[in-house]
Amino acid sequence: MFPKWHRALALIWLLATVLLIVLLVRVLATAHVNNNIMSLLPSDKIEGIPIDLTADFNKRLSKQMVWLISPADEESLAPLQFFLKKVAALPEVESTFTPIDEVKQQEWGQFFYKYRSALMDETTRARLEVSADVQTQWILAQLYSPFAGVSTKELTNDPLLLIRSTQLNQKTGSNNFNLKDGWLTVADASGRVWYFLYAELSDNALALKNSHDNVEKFQAIQHELQRQWPNTLILQRSMLYYNDYASQQAQQDIINIGAVSIVGIILLTLAFFRSIKPILLITLAALIGVLWGIAFVLMVFGQIHVLTLVMSSTVICLTIDYALFYLTTRLLESEQIDRLAIFFKLLPTLSLAVIASSIAYSLSILMPFPGLRQLAVFAVVGLLTAFITVIIWFPYLTKRFKTRTVNISFATAWLTLWHKNNYIRVGLPIVLLGMSLFGLSRLTIDDDIKQLQALPIHLQAQDNKIASLTKQNADQKWFVIYGETGEQALQSLQVLKPALAKLQKEQQISSYRLLPLPSIQHQKENIALLKNLTVPVVEKLKNEGIEHLSTEVATDILTPEMWLSSVVSEGWRLLWFENKRGQTVILVPVAGVKEARPLLELTKKIPNVYWMDKHSEYNALFATYRYYLSWLLVTALFVISGLFLVRFGWRQGVRCIIPTWLSLLVGIAILGIIGIPLNLFSSLALALVLGVGIDYTLFFANARTAPPVSFIAICLAALITLLTFGLLALSHTQAIVDFGLVLSTGILTAFLLSPLAIVKDKVN
Repeated sequence: MFPKWHRALALIWLLATVLLIVLLVRVLATAHVNNNIMSLLPSDKIEGIPIDLTADFNKRLSKQMVWLISPADEESLAPLQFFLKKVAALPEVESTFTPIDEVKQQEWGQFFYKYRSALMDETTRARLEVSADVQTQWILAQLYSPFAGVSTKELTNDPLLLIRSTQLNQKTGSNNFNLKDGWLTVADASGRVWYFLYAELSDNALALKNSHDNVEKFQAIQHELQRQWPNTLILQRSMLYYNDYASQQAQQDIINIGAVSIVGIILLTLAFFRSIKPILLITLAALIGVLWGIAFVLMVFGQIHVLTLVMSSTVICLTIDYALFYLTTRLLESEQIDRLAIFFKLLPTLSLAVIASSIAYSLSILMPFPGLRQLAVFAVVGLLTAFITVIIWFPYLTKRFKTRTVNISFATAWLTLWHKNNYIRVGLPIVLLGMSLFGLSRLTIDDDIKQLQALPIHLQAQDNKIASLTKQNADQKWFVIYGETGEQALQSLQVLKPALAKLQKEQQISSYRLLPLPSIQHQKENIALLKNLTVPVVEKLKNEGIEHLSTEVATDILTPEMWLSSVVSEGWRLLWFENKRGQTVILVPVAGVKEARPLLELTKKIPNVYWMDKHSEYNALFATYRYYLSWLLVTALFVISGLFLVRFGWRQGVRCIIPTWLSLLVGIAILGIIGIPLNLFSSLALALVLGVGIDYTLFFANARTAPPVSFIAICLAALITLLTFGLLALSHTQAIVDFGLVLSTGILTAFLLSPLAIVKDKVN
């Protein structure tokens, strides 16, 4: 009979768990599962860029979709019109590119003519600032060029050829587009014409539950197009495809690692316990731990990352350890033993195991990585709740648990060999130490973020082809400019322009794209310059025999709002947006960066200008926090070692410490032996080796449990853990493969060395 306080705890825990399940069912219907790998990284600031700016920036990019379509018949627009109509009809699409018809072309002409003074290009301005003669000579060169084609009407209305110069300078920029029948086109090396199409997705289109369906919708349109017009080629670029690819791989990982692991656990426990009840109890403990872990992650973070779900297998293994230790002890004890006595026998060891493992997992909470913090919260809450389930409920749920006699001679023989054979007791740790030193001497470090995800070759090939055709790379290197107003941002952009031109001339960068909108201040300066020099230029042209030229200077000022609402801003609006605080953000994509240092120096000289090279910055962040995590691991190792020394005394404490230290050393050394570089996720695996390995040492160190009983429980737990993490090698993500390799090796080492923690006179 259990005391009232224990029955009250069991009832309270039952009510709390039922309430949690009810709330979780309601929350999961609207819960957001994040599959963006970048959200695993620090979210506060990147190189000083405010969080909302980077969030809006990433959201804006992720909504873009680009296609290049090349019909077999270059003159046929029917495939393009079919594709555009089908895409525009999708509810997931907010806007699409529309061809430039005659009406739009007239709007273009009227717009540029009205604002020809305000939009004067920098080349014309530079000529005028030298003298009227320089501009006059350029105009005459255009007039007498057999390829320029300057008409009398153009010269009469725009004698300084401002519109022509502006368009020529835009044409010689960083893009490779031409206009054909109102469509933007590019030509490849063989002369084949590719038509450019563009769409912007809605906010919901990238949600995990919708992304795969949306990809299938776009693919269905492409297949239908190619069925009706065979030999039509299509290239595509969008984050939607990458997100869907990552999501599908994550789901496969969950199936391969989770489902196969569960099957292995069921078969193993069924073979040992010869009953379905232990399987149900183990599943119950693991399930409650997972549910509480998910609930707390959603409560704290408002979402859960896919990688957290994949890595949840680590927590499941620890919860299984607690359940197995209890059930194995219950199985091998006499039926007459009071179940409350088992409760008190296991409580100190399991409590210490939960505390030690929680310390190891809690290291990730100190890291500024949202994904790792999620895993830490999930793990700590999951372990604690699974522990409570085992300690509070299992004494009642094992009331009719059938005990049986198990032949433990093999366990006793192995443990006796361990303690009587110095070749094993002393030699094995020395051999493992030597192997560790050899592996560490060969260890390399690589913090490249590309290891997080193996990108699909077919999507990368299309990206590279699009970049080659359009001269617009997708390498995500940008200057980010923001201001309280559009004018403030444009003034910073104006300062950046000559600096970029200088860097390009010095071959520090190969190309860049600048928003073709000068600040209002710059427009006023243009107009003032033209007021002073238009008449002198026209007079000089008259001296050359060119008559009937207008000396009127267009004085209209173009505001950002007017430009954004005009037809000429189509294709440029991606580079302009407002963040949640109402600030204006302008993007300047840069390609062919030779060295980042000169670009970073510009950000120190020009206010509100930031350099964003996501790949390089994230690599640096990974290196920094891998370094910090290493020191946190060392700190935790010393803290836990001190805990062992205080709890068990210095002699027994040292015997408990040796398996823990060597499991970490061998876990990291295996990377050097195989030739795999160390990264952040390998370091994270070491923190989990610390947590899982400690359990094995503590189970043996428990003075109230016979060592053979502990050995059987540890053997079952280790087999399950090795099965689970061995399957991580099937992951499509190299970081998870490395994680599984380090963890499996470390845990195997901890299992082999854990008998060191047994007091010698307890073996028999």
